Amino acid sequence: YIRTSTAALSRPIDLYTTPYKIGRPDAAWTIMFSTYGIGSGVDKYIFDNGLSESSAFGCYYSNNILNLNIGGTVSTFSDTENTEVCLSYDGSTIKLYTNGIYISSSANTDTVSEIGSVIYIGSDGTNALDGQLKSLKIYDSQLTDLEIAHISGVY
Repeated sequence: YIRTSTAALSRPIDLYTTPYKIGRPDAAWTIMFSTYGIGSGVDKYIFDNGLSESSAFGCYYSNNILNLNIGGTVSTFSDTENTEVCLSYDGSTIKLYTNGIYISSSANTDTVSEIGSVIYIGSDGTNALDGQLKSLKIYDSQLTDLEIAHISGVY
């Protein structure tokens, strides 16, 4: 049913602070994940490439607000903890879905100039996630509303 494939992740050993190798995201992509028990606090990373400025690509919670950093521009979304979150990007706009339902969007025309050699899952390379990352799916194109709803079990 899904017209896109997930990005290739290579998991060397089963430690969540171990870097995973991933290719650079294209101009359009979709990321889906669900978390539980993150709570308040700062910089609780879902994923991060450990780079800064124009090369930054990361997603983290800070004081219960979800932050997505693409190329140094941070988009924020609230009320997303303990749900399935989907961030879908078409090269100019990030759409937020929770539990398969569209919630809001944020303009962002920055791109990631390089991903680096790794993506840290559940960490930024230094700080580990305090909570549970129940799932993480990365797609190499923007999924449609119907595809997101189907994957999330809405339809």
